[in-house]
Amino acid sequence: MTIALAWVYMSALCFAFGWASVGAIDASADDRGLTVPLSVLPLIGLAEIAVLTAYLSLAMPIGLAANVIVAVVAIVLLWIRRHRLDCLRRRWVGGIARRWELAVPALLFVVLLVKSAIVVDGTLTRVFHSDTAYYHAPSIRWISEYGVVPGLGNLLAPLAVDYLWFQPAALFGFSFLLPHRLHALMGFVVFWAFCFAFGGLREWVGGGAGRTPSNLFRALVMLPLLELGNYIVSDSGDEPSAVFVLVTLALGCRYIERQRDARETSALFMAIAILALFSVGLKWSVLPLLLLAAAFTLQRAQAAGWRLLASMTALGVVMLGPKLIRSVLLSGYLVYPFPGLDWFDVDWKMPREVVAIEKAYVESMARIRFDRPGELLAGGFGDWFADWVPRFFSAPVAQAWAFTFSAFLVTLLMRRRGALEIVRIYWVAFTVVLLALVYWFVTAPHVRFAYGFLSAAGILGLLAAGRGLPRLTPAAPAGLVRCEAGSQAGRRALVDGVGVIFAAALLFTTPRPFPGDALGSGVAVSDFYVNRVDRIRRGKVDRAALVYQTPYPSVETLLFPLGGLQIYRPATGQHCWDAALPCTPYLYRRIEARGPGLAAGFRAVPGSVGDFDGSRLAREWEAQQAGGKAGGK
Repeated sequence: MTIALAWVYMSALCFAFGWASVGAIDASADDRGLTVPLSVLPLIGLAEIAVLTAYLSLAMPIGLAANVIVAVVAIVLLWIRRHRLDCLRRRWVGGIARRWELAVPALLFVVLLVKSAIVVDGTLTRVFHSDTAYYHAPSIRWISEYGVVPGLGNLLAPLAVDYLWFQPAALFGFSFLLPHRLHALMGFVVFWAFCFAFGGLREWVGGGAGRTPSNLFRALVMLPLLELGNYIVSDSGDEPSAVFVLVTLALGCRYIERQRDARETSALFMAIAILALFSVGLKWSVLPLLLLAAAFTLQRAQAAGWRLLASMTALGVVMLGPKLIRSVLLSGYLVYPFPGLDWFDVDWKMPREVVAIEKAYVESMARIRFDRPGELLAGGFGDWFADWVPRFFSAPVAQAWAFTFSAFLVTLLMRRRGALEIVRIYWVAFTVVLLALVYWFVTAPHVRFAYGFLSAAGILGLLAAGRGLPRLTPAAPAGLVRCEAGSQAGRRALVDGVGVIFAAALLFTTPRPFPGDALGSGVAVSDFYVNRVDRIRRGKVDRAALVYQTPYPSVETLLFPLGGLQIYRPATGQHCWDAALPCTPYLYRRIEARGPGLAAGFRAVPGSVGDFDGSRLAREWEAQQAGGKAGGK
């Protein structure tokens, strides 16, 4: 119940922000069609609310007061744009021809509610990203209670990794109102992303002007959404960044089509710029996505002049500014964990060698998990590539990418006119995805860091191959062409059938075990959620799951004094989850308080780290390894 109410509230706020910034531009355009699909507006609004909340976190905890401020701003924006609301109503009515068209999104809404409410169970803890217990959940709790804390990375280095996802997660966690924080933001994103993809399928199957590659791209986004939807309670930045990458690239293809037809693109251009910047704020690993917005900006600047370049630069500074400021406050570095960007002389700065260790760990983990970072990186390409290849291709998204890329190459070698035409028209999208994959491979080639680009590469390859294969028409498989000639009811049944199958697949799947991190593992058939619903119905499971989302697992902690602080430490393992603050499993360096209260922050000082030296974790790891060998015998 609380999740449903939260999603309605979030949709209203996000739609207000998205409409005020992009939708109203669309409404003022003299164009009969919708430039920006209505389902994208809540995602644009979320990006803007995330930035606003990040600025608020610099001065206050993100709780009740922050929600009031955001709600007031939404009301003010709607009031300013009130003269465009009638146009919104007309376009909404025109976009939804009949009530039944809302049936499939409503069904998916219910499925996502089930998956979001019944998530934490001893048999299925892998629905969370492995780092959620380590630093995602603690980071969000720090933001909820303190906003930003100088030198927080000195307490636990990953707490300085500050995704632009954590601030809205704290805002819409409602920890000030509920017994425990909601973790339902990813479910909200998956729902609206599905509406975006489902709308593309409806337009494409409907034929006529809707039979475009961009709409087919939108429809195919449902494939990666099946796996992404299985992590709708994870607080990681990997999953949302993948969703936003796919949505942004789909809009980029739509922009190219409308530009070729000399149609209005102002609102679409703004939407792409906002979503691309927000995606980068979520994860630095998707930085090349900015090339898409940059390419369109340069094209438009030829007519609009330098003022457009200045406006887009200002937009970038405004949207990424709070992320950079928070990075300096949390770690002392402009971009964490890059020790080369050491430009600030502040007393809370993390030791340079600690930042270098964390950077090396991320880079080595992406190649061969848990190997020695220094030795691996020093050895060069030859020391890790042979082991990396089978690990990479064990991921279904990598297998799909390899298949579609191979089909794409075959059609190019055959010089099929359709495939070459697709590449020529959408060369900007192809180039951005290619450069993004090169950047990913050179920096940190883990599947989860490029899930969105790998999926997009597969979709673009499929579009090009589909245009080039002999048995396909320039627009669609022969079966769907026959469907176009059939009745309108038949086409509606086809679209709704696909939507129902997607909802059922989401309900009857769970993440598949995968060496390392969750995203990229694919999915496996499971009746876990159906069984839990049945157990709730029969009274064998706490009915509180119908009202409050199941909380994160509780963890036993011990309290130790250090440097004038009282710090909690997990009794076993390295996961603090949502434990009381401050909590850390270990320390790189001894720390002390910078002043009275936790809000003053932490600084590293010489001396012993005492009970936080990490030897306990080493002993637990050795015992676990010994137990595994004994079990194998």
